[in-house]
Amino acid sequence: SDILMTGGDPMVMKTKSLAQYLEPLTDPNFLPHIKNIRIGTRSLSFWPQRFTTDADADEVIDLLRRVREEGGRHIAIMAHLSHARELSTPKVKQAINRIQKEAFATIRSQSPVMPESMTVQRFGRKNGAPRSAWELSHTTCSWLVTLAHRNFSMCPWRRHTKFSAMH
Repeated sequence: SDILMTGGDPMVMKTKSLAQYLEPLTDPNFLPHIKNIRIGTRSLSFWPQRFTTDADADEVIDLLRRVREEGGRHIAIMAHLSHARELSTPKVKQAINRIQKEAFATIRSQSPVMPESMTVQRFGRKNGAPRSAWELSHTTCSWLVTLAHRNFSMCPWRRHTKFSAMH
């Protein structure tokens, strides 16, 4: 089973507050059926210092690591991303590196999925723009995967035959 922390942005909380929710999960006997903790956040792109230089950045990395190592749970940061540029800054790359290598957490994302009529209306076909929500989503995922140098799982359609061949 999974827990998804979202609604607002859980990573905006100070680590002391976040720990009230995650600390019990460091005990493998507490709710043992919970195997996956997913944290939905925009902080990776809008506040990467949360994981690197903030006053309690070390504590949040340690908390995530302990939930994984002591609690035996899978931790995933569900990064809410809208564009590949959001992953291009040195601060974001440093945050990604720290989350993966020190907290041992997975970073996942998905591109926005819009109705086809909205996609065509918004993006048209000029300059090879996507003609459908499916094409837009796969194009965006391809940009994100390329930009991230395949360091983490980025696309919910990775099981799709055409997309899997890219990996």
